[in-house]
Amino acid sequence: MNKSLALTALALSLPFIPAALGCSSSTGGGTDTGDDAGGTMHTDGSTTDTGTGGNHDSGESFDTGAGHDTGAGQDGAIGDGGATCPADTSAYTGTTYAPVTATLGVCGATEIAAFVAACGDAQTMTSCNTWFNETGDAGPNTTCGTCIIGSSQTASNGAAYFDVGMGLEPNYGACIQLTDPTHGTACGTAVDNGLDCTATACGMCADQNSYDSCVSTANTATGGCASFDSAEQTACANDTGDAGAIATCNPGAATQTSDPDWNYIINLVCGSGQ
Repeated sequence: MNKSLALTALALSLPFIPAALGCSSSTGGGTDTGDDAGGTMHTDGSTTDTGTGGNHDSGESFDTGAGHDTGAGQDGAIGDGGATCPADTSAYTGTTYAPVTATLGVCGATEIAAFVAACGDAQTMTSCNTWFNETGDAGPNTTCGTCIIGSSQTASNGAAYFDVGMGLEPNYGACIQLTDPTHGTACGTAVDNGLDCTATACGMCADQNSYDSCVSTANTATGGCASFDSAEQTACANDTGDAGAIATCNPGAATQTSDPDWNYIINLVCGSGQ
């Protein structure tokens, strides 16, 4: 199931990864004891972990006992775990944007393809976890893997971004920053904050319709993400439109898929450039 994580007027569309399938997913119903912030996927998800962040390893958010687990309830209109959609966003205050520096040439086509296959549109409950535990040439413990993931989960200074609740996603803020050197940092920061706020509000919605409705509600004038949505419109005024940085960084928008975005952004940050 894909969901459109639209940035209202900015029209950045990301595929929704249900809690049971995201890279921060788990297969158990227990309490998270890992050292993570719940995996983060740049727009519209709610935080279910209580950890402090850090790189993914066997004890952190890409593990079998952490993050969004199938015991948290994803059946029914909202799920059986009692989650509210939209959830309360009053505690969300925004994030500190980490500018990303491109390190071209460290990821080849084969390495990028391996990551996208594991953590992109076709990911399964275990495939992204498997990539994070990989010790060979295509995994995270390589120069390419470090460039994709960044120095830590909370830094989000690689080609991937960990948003506040939904897991792993392309680092749209970094792409906007690198594509528009003049306005991109301000716009990327606002995009990150807007996506994270709606992630907080809507990450536990159980289906496409409830999710889309939740995002619209959260971004209304009286919604919990109104201030972040307004900041986006202002900061990204120069990056909208068909030729703007937002559209450039979101080539998968037309098909509501993330693989084109992953390929574009990883190449921009770590590969051949664009």
